[in-house]
Amino acid sequence: MEQSLAKTASSEVRNPLAALVSTFEQEVIPTMLAAHPAANFNWQGNTQELAVEYARAVVGTGCTGKNIRDAVDAMRTRSTYEKHPPNAQEFMIMCLHAKGMPTIENCLSEMEYQRKENYGKAKTWAQPLSYWLNAAVSQSRRMLPHQQWLKEVKKHYVELAVKYVRGELADIPQLIEHKVQPAYMRYM
Repeated sequence: MEQSLAKTASSEVRNPLAALVSTFEQEVIPTMLAAHPAANFNWQGNTQELAVEYARAVVGTGCTGKNIRDAVDAMRTRSTYEKHPPNAQEFMIMCLHAKGMPTIENCLSEMEYQRKENYGKAKTWAQPLSYWLNAAVSQSRRMLPHQQWLKEVKKHYVELAVKYVRGELADIPQLIEHKVQPAYMRYM
């Protein structure tokens, strides 16, 4: 008996996906059911498959149990105004918010601040995510209606969140001042 417990504990350490699946199966999904009783769950009776889907989204993000619990609390708060529970990708982003990644609202407010206060000047961005989101959607801002632009912002935000998880999000490029010497100065 002790050997099987030791074997199970060591396999969970080696396989974080299995540990996350059991966490989702035992804690997160029942909470999701309680928070969204009116939602039509197509997976009813097959919580194992749903737990695997959510665990695959969260594994490798560096999120701890505390981040997952904070995301569950945020999901409960969200259930007051949302009919449907978050899908796996949305839940991963909620976990990343608990970990410290800026929300889409934070990015939009920083983009708006930079657009109004520092128009035409060199901008100092607080987060690389805000900078790259602005770089991806600023051109389309003037061409699209506001609601379509917000959809594009959300799409790019999700793509950048995946890069944020992988550590592929580049730093904010530094502004290099380059003053070209006038031609007549070469002969002096």
